[in-house]
Amino acid sequence: MRMRTVVTTIALAVFPMAVSAQGTTSPSTGNWIDVGIRGSDISGDSARYERYRDLGDGLFMEGLRLKRETTNGWFLDFAADHVGRLDQRYTGGFTLPGNFKGWAIWDQIPMLMSNSSLTIFDGVDTGVLRVSSGQGDYGSNVPLFTATAQRFDIKSRRHIFQGGVQYLATPALTLSTKVQHTDREGVIPYGGSFGHSSLAETVAPVNHTLTDVDAGAEYVRDPVLVRVGYTASVFNNQETTLEWDNPFQATDTSSTPSRGRGSLPPSSSYYGVNGLVSFTLPRRSRLSAYVSAGSLKDAGDPIMPFTINSAVAVQPLVRDTVDG
Repeated sequence: MRMRTVVTTIALAVFPMAVSAQGTTSPSTGNWIDVGIRGSDISGDSARYERYRDLGDGLFMEGLRLKRETTNGWFLDFAADHVGRLDQRYTGGFTLPGNFKGWAIWDQIPMLMSNSSLTIFDGVDTGVLRVSSGQGDYGSNVPLFTATAQRFDIKSRRHIFQGGVQYLATPALTLSTKVQHTDREGVIPYGGSFGHSSLAETVAPVNHTLTDVDAGAEYVRDPVLVRVGYTASVFNNQETTLEWDNPFQATDTSSTPSRGRGSLPPSSSYYGVNGLVSFTLPRRSRLSAYVSAGSLKDAGDPIMPFTINSAVAVQPLVRDTVDG
C-alpha cells in the first residue's frame, strides 16, 4: 500500500487578555487553535490507513485549547481534537481548588476493518442474513457469486460520554460521582456453521449501550474513616440473536439445515452498594470492616430452541428464559 499525504496547517495563538480598567488582577488565559487542509492519495488497502481514525480530505481542525482562571478563583479549561471528524474528542473541566471539581469528556472512536468486502447476504446490519436468490446453488458456482455479491463496509463506532463531580462539603466530608455512557453501533466479523459439514463467514450486528454509575461519600475525622458507595452498570443490547441462510442448501435435512443461528450477548444489569468503616489504632495499625451487596441479572431474554432445523425433532427446554 502506498500513501501520499499533503497537510497544510495554520496555527493561531491568542494571548492573555489586557488588565481591566479597575486595576484588579487580570484573569490568566492560554488559548490556541490548529487548523489545516489535508489531501491524501492512497493505493491498496485504504482501510488500514484509517483503522481507528478519520483522515478524510479537506478542511479540518486538529486541535483547540482554551484555558482561563477567573478573578474569583475558578480554573476553566476546554480542549477539542479532530473537530467535525469521526474520531473527534472534547474535554472540559471546571475547578475551584479545595471546594469543587467537575469534568466532562465526549470521545468518538471509529473502527474500519474493511471497505472492500463482498457478501451474498442481504441485511448485513440486522440480525437476519438472507440469500436473496440462488440459495443452494452456490457451492463452487463462481459466476453466481460474482453476479450476486454486493460490497459493504465492515466497520463500527463507539461514542463515549464521561462526566463527574467532586464536592468537598466540609473539610471532613467529600461527595463524588462519575457517569460513563458508551454507545456502539456497526458490524463485526462472525463465523457460522451448518451442522458439521459446512461453514460460512458472516457479519454480526453491533447495537448496544453500556451505562456505568459510581457514586460515593467519604467522611474522615481522626481516628475514624467512613465511606459509602453506590455502583450501577446497565448493558442494553438491541440484537441478541443472529440467523443466516445456508448458501449451499435450500431445504432442511437431518444432517444439514438450510439456516444457521447463534446467540449474541443478552441485556443485563448490575446494582450494588458498599460501605467501609476504619479506625486508627495504636502502634501504626488500623481496624477496618467492609461490606457490599449487589444484584446481577439478565433482562429475561428467551432461550433459543434446541434447533431451527425442521427435519430434526425439537428437544423440550427446562425453562423458557435464561433467568440468570
